[in-house]
Amino acid sequence: MLPILPLKAVCLPGETLYVEITEERYQKLIERCSNHAGELAVVFCSDYNDELGTMKSIGCQARIMHTDVCSSGLLKVELLGLKRFGFHDIEEKLNIYYAFGVEILEDVKDIAGTDNLFLEVFDTYKNYLNELEKFDPDMAPEKCLDFLGYGDLFKVINGISMSWENKQQGLEINSIKKRLEFILSCLQVERDMLNFISERSVDEKVASVAFASLN
Repeated sequence: MLPILPLKAVCLPGETLYVEITEERYQKLIERCSNHAGELAVVFCSDYNDELGTMKSIGCQARIMHTDVCSSGLLKVELLGLKRFGFHDIEEKLNIYYAFGVEILEDVKDIAGTDNLFLEVFDTYKNYLNELEKFDPDMAPEKCLDFLGYGDLFKVINGISMSWENKQQGLEINSIKKRLEFILSCLQVERDMLNFISERSVDEKVASVAFASLN
């Protein structure tokens, strides 16, 4: 049984997630967990008005690393993702949800670490980061990978500027090969989007200069 913290964000194994908690019931949950094992279940939830109906059945067990209470009453929390898990049932106690039938999900290493797909994803990711830094340096991760191994795939997913729904999809994939293919597909989509936005920005600047010269 694990207490659930439903979020409109996805916690990934090995990655840090910073969240702000406003609801008193979840602030108390964080406090209780911090005073005991310090771990809880982070589950993606697309609608806070319908938590039970929109919570995913696969999430990430997380450890509370740091909390900070602001003068406004807002609770800032630093979470570290530990392990992927799935659960079969939910029980509500005192307005808090708990996951039952919890099963830790293991990665299926169905592809060799030396496969060319690893290199293709790694090179595409590096190129994506270079383009992202040119577009908006604040959006690019502080550190880039020196190589890509089995344990680095969630770091790549975390470093891609994509929707939480897509990050959740990556979290749910057990197969390493399929996760690599998913990452490559997401990278290609995001690179195309960056190129489109950059080209449109250039066209708008050119049009603006041309308009100004006519006046």
